[in-house]
Amino acid sequence: MTKERVPRMDKSTIPQLKNLFVRILPMLWKIAPGLFTVSIFIHLLQAAIPSLQLYLTQQLIDGVVSMINNEPGSWNHAVYIVGLQGAALALDNGLRTCGTYVMAATKQKANYELNRIVIDKCSKLPLVYFDQPQYYDQLQRVSKGVEYRGISILEYLFQLLQSVFTIAGFLVILANLHYTLAVGMVLLVIPILLINIKIGKQKYRQMVEQTEKSRKVDYLSELLKEREAAKEMRVFELFPFMKMRWRKLYWDNAGEQIALERRSLLKQFGAELISGIVTLCITFYLLLLTYRGQLTLGSFAALNQALATTRHQLIIAVVNMSRIHEELLFMNEWFAFLSMPEKSDSALSETTGETREEGIQVRNLTFAYPGHSEPVLKNVSFDVKPKQKVAIVGSNGAGKSTLIKCIMALYEPQQGHVSIDGERADKDGARYNKFSVVFQDFVRFQFSVQHSIGFGNLDRLEDRAWAEVAAAKAGASEFIDRMPRKFDTLLGPMFDEGHELSYGQWQKVALGRAFFKDAEFIVLDEPTSALDPIAEAQLFEQFAKLTEGKTTFMVSHRLGSCRFADHILVLKDGRLIEQGTHNELLALNGEYAEMYTTQSQWYETPN
Repeated sequence: MTKERVPRMDKSTIPQLKNLFVRILPMLWKIAPGLFTVSIFIHLLQAAIPSLQLYLTQQLIDGVVSMINNEPGSWNHAVYIVGLQGAALALDNGLRTCGTYVMAATKQKANYELNRIVIDKCSKLPLVYFDQPQYYDQLQRVSKGVEYRGISILEYLFQLLQSVFTIAGFLVILANLHYTLAVGMVLLVIPILLINIKIGKQKYRQMVEQTEKSRKVDYLSELLKEREAAKEMRVFELFPFMKMRWRKLYWDNAGEQIALERRSLLKQFGAELISGIVTLCITFYLLLLTYRGQLTLGSFAALNQALATTRHQLIIAVVNMSRIHEELLFMNEWFAFLSMPEKSDSALSETTGETREEGIQVRNLTFAYPGHSEPVLKNVSFDVKPKQKVAIVGSNGAGKSTLIKCIMALYEPQQGHVSIDGERADKDGARYNKFSVVFQDFVRFQFSVQHSIGFGNLDRLEDRAWAEVAAAKAGASEFIDRMPRKFDTLLGPMFDEGHELSYGQWQKVALGRAFFKDAEFIVLDEPTSALDPIAEAQLFEQFAKLTEGKTTFMVSHRLGSCRFADHILVLKDGRLIEQGTHNELLALNGEYAEMYTTQSQWYETPN
């Protein structure tokens, strides 16, 4: 596997991040426009409260001084100001509570919508992506944190907006004393902004570099905790070894993250310390003016509070700006994932331009997995007539399953094409509707029997009569009838009251799902590899009888199962080297005959 390139962040990324920001805001607005509007309104009101409280504080202190000097009406004025402060405090608490609720509701909607978009994208990507480790690296970066990455930008933006309005009011107050105070406060936080932006870039680069190792940590964690590996982990006593590998990889990542966090905090501490020292010097200057009688006690208190609050709000604004910048870098991965091509132009449905033929025509098919120079299939051509039973045979790694996936349009070949009834490839997944399949690694759905079989055709998902027919064809009726709730029994051990099945029973449920679809083409892609050769041959014979009148493909590396096929394709090293009936291939005395002779002892019945 080639090492993944880490994006370089420089000045040229600024326009890209700006464009990215412009793309994200409308998307977030569409998710919850009403909540978005309410949140803006709440944050604007909250932004005005600190300036109001500052003004009221000045009035109250000056009022207290007037009371001490026994000025008439000073008591009533002070009580009135205290009342206004209480009202402002109650308003602030109310707005904060409402804002928290609105943001929580917005996060829920955004979490659902962003995950839905990723799920929809995964369902449209070519299957070949799922055979590439780079795809899983990118999916991990997109999936981990997608529930808060996008909405965090919105939250930080609202906080930034609130801080900007609050700061504007305080800067006006400071500028009334001297404009250099306002300018100086702004200049003080620029180093903090630059440091935080740099830290955000470093965290992004670290995330990209650690992705593969993080996936390994997750994988080892699953091995240590999940059911699938539990038996072999115990029998082979693998827990100490796997735990050691997991611990090492975990702390390798954690150590790098802690080191970056330590460096980041030291830089932030230094910048904020300098800012705090300068702010303290300004405070002494205000104290000197008050001592000389140039400021009232209320004005000093108000300006001192304005100074401290302005510095605090500026730092908050700077941190939010740097966080938005950091989140945009992460969201760039999200948009890059969404821009992955779903299907090339060559995969669109089109007629071949030749005389229209019924059945399947494969012409000069060549396929290689991305990143591999050696093709898995090499210039494969053949025809399949309607209602023909076809066996695809060859040793492991010959390209049998890959060929089936190309025929079903799960994989897109680099050269050549597949036509069904004279029409090439498929458009918008239309070819999937023509096929039903039982893969070697069939899915064990942890749903009811009815749904596990009914998933073959969602339009008839609850059709009990048709599910019973499909189960009977697959030979599953016998054990289903013994279950406590029959077709309503939950399958698998994952959830409460689930009923676990043997491998053979799960296989029959998968076969029932294939029959439930009642498709034009049915495929058995080596789902019987765990059976002994005689049992596999018997299953294939039964399958051939039950699929009479349909075009079927049976994939196997055991040739005894192929005697019932009308046509046999023999693959070797990705090439189609022989084809014909069982007797024709034996008479040819080639690769098929040699393999059959070698395997014939598997099917001999002892006297």
